[in-house]
Amino acid sequence: MTHDCLQKGRYGCAFQGALRTALEIPGIVPLVHSNGGCALQGSLSDYGAGLGYGFHGGPEIPSTNVLERHVVFGGGSRLREQIKNSAKVVKANLYAVLNGCEAAMVGDDIPAMVKEAVGQGIPVFGSETAGFKGLPHAGYEVFMDNLIRALPLVSDSKEAAPSGQGISVNLFGIIPGVNIHFQNDLRELSSLLNGIGISSNYLFHENGWSQLCRLPEASLTLVFSRWGVQAARRLEELFGVPWLLIPDIPVGPDAVGEFLKTVGDALNLPLEKIEEYTGKREREFRHIFQRILDYYYPEDVRKNLTVVSDENYGRGYGNFLSRYLGADDVQIIPADHQENGQPPHTPGQWAVSSGSRFILGSSLESRLGEELKIASLAVEYPLENQIVLGSTYIGINGALRLAEDYISAIIKYNRNQQQRSAQFLFESDLFGI
Repeated sequence: MTHDCLQKGRYGCAFQGALRTALEIPGIVPLVHSNGGCALQGSLSDYGAGLGYGFHGGPEIPSTNVLERHVVFGGGSRLREQIKNSAKVVKANLYAVLNGCEAAMVGDDIPAMVKEAVGQGIPVFGSETAGFKGLPHAGYEVFMDNLIRALPLVSDSKEAAPSGQGISVNLFGIIPGVNIHFQNDLRELSSLLNGIGISSNYLFHENGWSQLCRLPEASLTLVFSRWGVQAARRLEELFGVPWLLIPDIPVGPDAVGEFLKTVGDALNLPLEKIEEYTGKREREFRHIFQRILDYYYPEDVRKNLTVVSDENYGRGYGNFLSRYLGADDVQIIPADHQENGQPPHTPGQWAVSSGSRFILGSSLESRLGEELKIASLAVEYPLENQIVLGSTYIGINGALRLAEDYISAIIKYNRNQQQRSAQFLFESDLFGI
């Protein structure tokens, strides 16, 4: 069965992906070279989907506000003016020019304007992020690549670099907004790595600027989706930092153990130390997880499952729910697959299995669950009528949260079904009461 919510774009465009990424790095201020509606529309969609838009988001985003005359005669001079004015009014460590569709179509020479501004002492770089280039994943990919290229503009990189003691890794490939729990996911991954003596550099938190400066000093870059590979390769090319692709997000103790052993092997860490830490975390997990036994059979927790998510997350969720909660016939619908920069539209590629009894995705899939009369859980962007601050569904802590919300959704569904049955019997007056 197909549904239009699975055939239409769910995340926005490449421009919005780049804009979200820039807004989440402290010290960087995006400067939009497009019409005024592009930046505002992206921010409003984030606000309505549980993300909010944060500092310098929404109406606070500097923009050239391209008009018809700029499309006809070119907007290069307008961009030159806006860069200078933004540098005077909005203080930042680094400015990022993001072009929209209009500027890309008329061919404004952004590199020339950026080079001119850098020559005048303004720390700025450009990124070709026209919305028609694809999903937000593509915008993240291009922006991160250009950000790595711009690292020489970061004047305090030497002062911010670590002393050389200990091992650090960079975390790439988890995309702001595309995954609504991105900050907490990165925090959970960082905590797991810290458990085996590794510190992490990731950009989307309060110390993001200082950790941006430290990227070249890391021993390894861990890439958690194919969308981070381009930036990792650029970092290796410019600074010699090797990279390692982690194909699936680790969810649950087994996946976490495999993930940490893979990282430890790449960094030549003692296996005994890793096994000691993962064993401890697994015992903690199982001590809490055993509480589900009281609900497993009475509530019929085993369900045929459909997961609609980015491929790396979808497999992580599906593997955990299959191994630990007995989910059957797990179907993964990869929401990040593209054809010519857009999601596929072939109905067969997006068909939800007719035997599915639980759908895990976004609020869009929750609507589909209601239509199909099956249980559902929204864990992805967009989330309606919710805000995300501290939750995650990956690692050890996130796996417990996923099991908790998954079983709770089934219990809620079962109770609703029981109430409907009772109401039907009452209204039918089958017993002559």
